[in-house]
Amino acid sequence: MDKEQNLIKDPKALRIGSVIHWAFNVNQNIRVRLTDLGYQRLADLHNEYIGTIAKWEKRDAEYYKKQADKDGYTRFQMWTFMKYFGEVTGMCKPNYYELTFLIDPNDIEPCV
Repeated sequence: MDKEQNLIKDPKALRIGSVIHWAFNVNQNIRVRLTDLGYQRLADLHNEYIGTIAKWEKRDAEYYKKQADKDGYTRFQMWTFMKYFGEVTGMCKPNYYELTFLIDPNDIEPCV
């Protein structure tokens, strides 16, 4: 059984010896499933630069949907994700993404 499968079957597997906290650098990647609103937000943010940057081409939500992997996840550096979706995230706001992120086990480090 690989490390990832072990963590899925037993979340307590994250406790190794005296390690109870794990560090994650915001420069590392997360994977998240976006909703239609999320894909549209990416397109809207991109299209803000039309007319400002030479040869900047318009994109639609479908362009970004095609960037998702076979399981529907889109990869972001964490800081980029926060920049794109921070201001539209909050209680009683529409969901631009599913609330569970995937973090590669190789991207976390034990802290004591």
